[in-house]
Amino acid sequence: PSVNEGLDVVGQAQTGTGKTAAFGIPLIESLDPRIRTVQGLVLVPTRELAVQVKIELERLAMFKGLKSVAVYGGQAIARQLEAFRRGSHIIIATPGRLIDHIGRRTLDLGQLRFLVLDEADQMLDIGFADDINKILRHVPSSRQTLLFSATMPTSIRRLVHRYMKDPKWILVGGDSEPSLL
Repeated sequence: PSVNEGLDVVGQAQTGTGKTAAFGIPLIESLDPRIRTVQGLVLVPTRELAVQVKIELERLAMFKGLKSVAVYGGQAIARQLEAFRRGSHIIIATPGRLIDHIGRRTLDLGQLRFLVLDEADQMLDIGFADDINKILRHVPSSRQTLLFSATMPTSIRRLVHRYMKDPKWILVGGDSEPSLL
């Protein structure tokens, strides 16, 4: 509900608790399939998670007419460029490859309405802090930002305070205990 209200949201929950659905359903419900530009960006730490999130979002958007593309290193860039040309509504990306597209100017994020940082603690753990800061400087400040993480170390709290607008904090389970959903 908080996402549907247009609020920035910080969600803390362990893996397997439904975070993809928590951001995916309101994201899909809010996007306009007639607008053939990137409206949603989901940043993830690994290519495996990019593919997994793409598959889940495609299932959720099956009858909405929305197109998504997973963008990660190790995949032919020509395939990604073709998906952009056809009009992708949602990009699920690892930070490194997204920075590559930003540097090449092959991806326009000027109409971005939603930014999701999924598994934010893992992204910072594997050294993507500088890339995340670079990306956040290239997206509209008017966007809605959603951040999901299993833990909330100081580095994540800094990101929240720097880039989010009065976010609603939602905790499922304890700080590092598994959720029993």
